[in-house]
Amino acid sequence: MKPAKTFLAIAFIALLPPPAQAQHCPAPAAGERAAVDPDTPLQLRAGRMVSEERDTVTLHGDAELRQGPREFTADHITYEREKREVNAAGGVTVRNAAGDILRAAQARVELHNFTGEAAAVDYATGGGIGRGRASRAELRGRGVLVLEDATYTQCPPGNDDVVLTAERVTLDSESGFGVARHAKLRFKNVPVFYLPRLSFPISDRRKSGFLFPRAGYDGDSGLVVEAPLYLNLHPSADATVTPAVHTARGAQLALEARYLVPGGGGELHGAGLPNDDALQQRDRWAVDYRHRHRFTDHLQGAVDYRDVSDNFYLGDFADGIAASSATTLPARAELRYDDGRWRAQAGAAAYTVVDNNVAAADFPYDKLPYIQLSGQGGTTVGTLRTEYGVRTSLVHFKRDHGTEGRRLRARPRLLFPLRGRGGFLIPALSLDYTRYHIDGDGQTLSRTVPLFSVDGGLVFERDAGRFVHTLEPRVFYVLAKNKMQDGLPLFDTSKARGGNYEQLFRDNLFFGGDRIGDANRISVGVESRLLDGVGAQTFRAAIGQMFHLRRPRVGLSPDDAAGRRSELIGEAGFTKGAWRGGVFAMWDTASDRLRGGRLRLGVESDAENGAEIGYQFRRADDAKSEDGAVRQWRLRAWRQLGERWRVTVDEWYSVEHQRSVYADLAFTYDNCCWGITVRGRQRLSADGDSRNSLLASFRLKRFWRYNRAQ
Repeated sequence: MKPAKTFLAIAFIALLPPPAQAQHCPAPAAGERAAVDPDTPLQLRAGRMVSEERDTVTLHGDAELRQGPREFTADHITYEREKREVNAAGGVTVRNAAGDILRAAQARVELHNFTGEAAAVDYATGGGIGRGRASRAELRGRGVLVLEDATYTQCPPGNDDVVLTAERVTLDSESGFGVARHAKLRFKNVPVFYLPRLSFPISDRRKSGFLFPRAGYDGDSGLVVEAPLYLNLHPSADATVTPAVHTARGAQLALEARYLVPGGGGELHGAGLPNDDALQQRDRWAVDYRHRHRFTDHLQGAVDYRDVSDNFYLGDFADGIAASSATTLPARAELRYDDGRWRAQAGAAAYTVVDNNVAAADFPYDKLPYIQLSGQGGTTVGTLRTEYGVRTSLVHFKRDHGTEGRRLRARPRLLFPLRGRGGFLIPALSLDYTRYHIDGDGQTLSRTVPLFSVDGGLVFERDAGRFVHTLEPRVFYVLAKNKMQDGLPLFDTSKARGGNYEQLFRDNLFFGGDRIGDANRISVGVESRLLDGVGAQTFRAAIGQMFHLRRPRVGLSPDDAAGRRSELIGEAGFTKGAWRGGVFAMWDTASDRLRGGRLRLGVESDAENGAEIGYQFRRADDAKSEDGAVRQWRLRAWRQLGERWRVTVDEWYSVEHQRSVYADLAFTYDNCCWGITVRGRQRLSADGDSRNSLLASFRLKRFWRYNRAQ
């Protein structure tokens, strides 16, 4: 898909008539069976009441008989006291304690156990979840309703697209489920399938059962057919098992499970495809497990584990550009403690590389294990405020290739902040101590670097009509002693690339703990904002640059030279009604050229209607890609077409490669009973080829209520 085509698609969507609101489908509520005391007094009302005999009362004209939540209305009602029996005729409506409603020409009901019968009925279950017709209805008490030659649907009134017909339907409002014998499911009055016995939910309770099959076509997998099975394992656990057939690959089995336990819960996603016909009969699989746990108000835990059988799996099966373009899969287990003053973390993390283009020397290090501790506090003496803090960590870095070892790092810090409405001034002193123990030869290395910084800024405000306009100059100075660090390992450190305005005001130009840059530099910048009457930011712009008073000597390698000044960093953003946008740029003042940038412009009238255009650019020495540079467009739009139709388009286009990295176009139809989505997708695989797929999914939104995704 070319970007011009996507531009045309977005323009077409934008020029459509004003977007309609998506239809509102009221969520059905489960009927609750109210207990009724048999001795509850009766309430009678009618145009004329006759007591023909001692034990018989006859009501004529707009007759009504009530007993608690039970109710009868009809043209004529006869009540026999000895039998406690109600006979109604003419426009009869019967409501039981569960809220089920029967409408018929005549009905007979025994009040002591609420059993009886009616012929030629229209009915609706409690809470409005189900309705239909039957040639005969039998009330069996305790919220049980038996219907013969019946229809049943959970579509809202006026919509009979999905209807179940059966010789007999039993609805049990107390259990929340129904059973149909010799059932046929009709869609648009066309029979879809037949089952001799079908059990289904009539409330909001979950129930195990098959979901509606899904089908699609993928350029590599061929025709794909899935038949999901939902399993209600426990009130706190469920699962969806999905057998699938890929005509070009073979049979696949996928699992999605969720559970809750006291204090936490988790999810497990997995899939297996043995003997993949499209990849040399290899066994393919993937697993993704996540758990979160809160032991106390201050102590939490987390487990994340992801892995795949091979480096091509995500490109072949992942859904979305973020998943398919991942280069590493993390696995970690961690405990966290936080009481507001002290924070501690302990755990282990490992990474699986799933990109064949990543060299072994660039593989990330596993952290087996790591411990981090930080604390902060402050005190005020008179008008002088003193704040203090410390961050420490101990990490064991392991990898199959290269140096391995342990790193202990401690960084105490002392600040003397002066803050006010018109500005701030924050002097700070810190000491960075790092000690290494290298595995193998047992070598011990250490580094101690003191740092001094001063961060100061002013805030000027003026009235600008409906807005408050601010001008906020800022100056940051940092001084750090030069410590040659070329002999220290590089476990987790990278260099800051000037990705935003705030990075100009960091005391260390490196991310990670293996390098502390020597510094005698000053950063200057100015920021301006427009604030509306409630203080919300509608516009912001900032520009700044970093100047080295002494050329830095510390780098990631001996030839990693730094200039006297950084790129000129500028960024701006606005929000105006439904419109929003932003721009960022890095200008190299030494070579007078643009080193990188990004822009974004979007409009979002509501969650159902919007569009966005974005562009990002980086020069070759600022990025790692096939030819070193990155130039990409992102174009996406989403629009509600009438009450029921919706269209979405999303594309990432690479200017260097003159092709789409990822493109997705989907049309969705939804009413309050069923829906269908047709999605076409093109993605770039790990081997550089384009993969095309087409998927159609059909949803019965109410009848299969055990489908938790609906």
